[in-house]
Amino acid sequence: MVTNLALRDLSSDLLSRSVVSEANFVASVDSTQVDLVSYHGHSHHHGKTGKGQEPAAPADSNVIGPSRRLPSQTGFLHAMGTYWQQITSAKRHHRFLTAFPPVYAGMDEPRVAPPTVPPAAPESFRSTGHQPSLNDLYNASKDLNRIVSHDKTRADFKTLEVSEPEFKKRYAAETLVIGKNYGLDSAHMANLVKRIYAFEDGGWGTYYTLSSMPQGLMDDSHKQERLNFHPSSSAMGYNQLLIKNTTNGIIDHGSAIADRLDALAAQEPTRAKELHEKAELVHGLQDILTHKAKVPPHHKGDKNRPYFVPQSKLETAIQGLNLDGDIGPIIQSQELNSLLKYSAANKFGDYLALKTAQQTTHARDYDNLTPEKKAEAVEQLFALIKPSEIHPANPAMDAPFYATKEALHQKVLHLGHIGQDHRLERENLPDMEFRMMNSQVLTIRRYGGAGGPLSPEARALLDRVTSDYFGGFSADKLQAAAIEMANLSGMGTAQTMLQPDHGNLPTSNFFARDGYQSNPVTSRRSADELLLQIYRIMRGPNGDATKPGNSQFDQAFNSLKKP
Repeated sequence: MVTNLALRDLSSDLLSRSVVSEANFVASVDSTQVDLVSYHGHSHHHGKTGKGQEPAAPADSNVIGPSRRLPSQTGFLHAMGTYWQQITSAKRHHRFLTAFPPVYAGMDEPRVAPPTVPPAAPESFRSTGHQPSLNDLYNASKDLNRIVSHDKTRADFKTLEVSEPEFKKRYAAETLVIGKNYGLDSAHMANLVKRIYAFEDGGWGTYYTLSSMPQGLMDDSHKQERLNFHPSSSAMGYNQLLIKNTTNGIIDHGSAIADRLDALAAQEPTRAKELHEKAELVHGLQDILTHKAKVPPHHKGDKNRPYFVPQSKLETAIQGLNLDGDIGPIIQSQELNSLLKYSAANKFGDYLALKTAQQTTHARDYDNLTPEKKAEAVEQLFALIKPSEIHPANPAMDAPFYATKEALHQKVLHLGHIGQDHRLERENLPDMEFRMMNSQVLTIRRYGGAGGPLSPEARALLDRVTSDYFGGFSADKLQAAAIEMANLSGMGTAQTMLQPDHGNLPTSNFFARDGYQSNPVTSRRSADELLLQIYRIMRGPNGDATKPGNSQFDQAFNSLKKP
C-alpha cells in the first residue's frame, strides 16, 4: 500500500511560520561536515564546524537550495543529522528552510543485476509491527456495550459483517449524502472517492485492510493469517484511519454518526431496534471520551473513575467499529466530510486555481524557448531516465527499456505548441510508454534530485510534459490530490503547503523525519511537487479500472444512480 502513516504524526500548526530564505539560511556541506546555519545574521553552530567560516549568501534570496552530494557515508550521515537539527530549529522559530536534504552520491544509479536471478520467494505474510490485529479489534469491540453501560452483565457488542461489495456500496452511499452538503454531484463524489482510494489502498484494499498488510492476505484461503496479522501502523480501511483519527471522529462527529444511524433505522424498520441501539452506543462513547478529555489524569474525585477502562483498551475497541457494516461506512465517510469542510472553509479551491494558472504559465514557458534551449532541456531530462538495474551479461534484457525511452524521447523532442499536441496524453501512449512516463519521467525531481536542481529550461519542459500527460490542469482535477494531501499531512499543514509562496519549499519542512525519509512520494520534493505526485499516483496504475477494488467502487456508485 502507498500510505506511510508516520507522516501523519506531525502537528498541523504551521500557518504562522516564515521562510528562511537563502539570504538568511546558508548550509555548506562537503564529505565530512556541515558548517553552520545563519538566521538573520545570528550564527548557530551544530557540532564541529571544521573550517568554521560562514560562506557568503547567494545574491538571489529566492533560489531553492540544492541537495548536496556526499561521497562518504560517514559524511552523509553527519550532514543528514545536522540538516534535521536545522529543520527542528527552524520549526521552533516558526520559519522554513529552503535547502533540500543532502544526498548520498550514487544513490540513484542503476544497480548491476546478479548473473542469475533466483526464483521469487513467496509473499511473506509475517506481521510487520505490533499494532492490534483484526482479531484484537473484533475482541476489544465486544466490550463496548459493557463499557458504555457500566454493566458487566451486558451482552457482547456484535459486529455486523458484510461482504466487501456491500461495504463499498454503503460507504459510497454515505459519501453521496455528504457531497450534497457541498453542492457536489454523484459523479464528482465518485471521482473523489476513487482517487483517494487509489492513493491510500492501491486500488485493491478492503474495509478491513490494515496498513502494510500484503495484498495476498485478501484471499480467503489466508483468512486466519489475515485475522492475526499485526501491522506497523494502526491505520485501516478506505481512508486508512489511525486509532486516534477514529477516536477523535467519535468525539467530534459522534452526534452526526448517531443521527445517521437513526435515519437508517427509519429506512429499515426490521432492523430499527438494532440501529437505534448502535446510535445510543455511539452517543455513550462520545460522552465517555469527552468526559475523559476534560478530567485530569488520576483525578480521584471523579465519580465515573471506577468505570473507566484504560485508554488504549477503549481506543482499540472503538477502532473496531470500523469493521461494523452499519457504523464503519459512516465513520470512514465522516473523515472525508472533515476534509471537505476544512478545504471549503480555507479556500483550497482558490489555492488550486492559482496553482493551475502557475502550472500552465510554466508549461507555456517551454514553448517560448529557442530550438537549441529546447533540445538541451530534453537531453537533461532524459539523461535522468535510467533502468532500475542493468544486465551486462545479457544486454537484450535491457533493450525494451531503451527502445521505450527513445520512443518517448522523440515524442518530447518534437512537441508542438501546448494545447495543440496530444501525443503525450495518458490515453494516447502505448502501455510501456505510459508506464515509463508515469514511473520515471513524472517522478523526476525539479529541485531535490541527486544531481542538483534542474535548469530552468528543463523545469519548464517537465511542467509542459506533466501538463500534456494529464490533459491540462484545473482546480477540480487537483481537488482529490489536495484532499489527500490534507489526509496525509494534516489539514493545517496541507493549507500551508498549498499557499502560493510556499510551493517551492522542501517538504522536509512539513513532515517528521522518519516518515519523510521512508516515503519516496515526499522525499526530496517541493510542496508543489508533492501535490503533483499524489495526483500522479491517483491517475497511474493504482487507478486502473480493472483493479478489483476500483471495479467494485464503480459498481457501487453505478448501483446508487437514480433511474
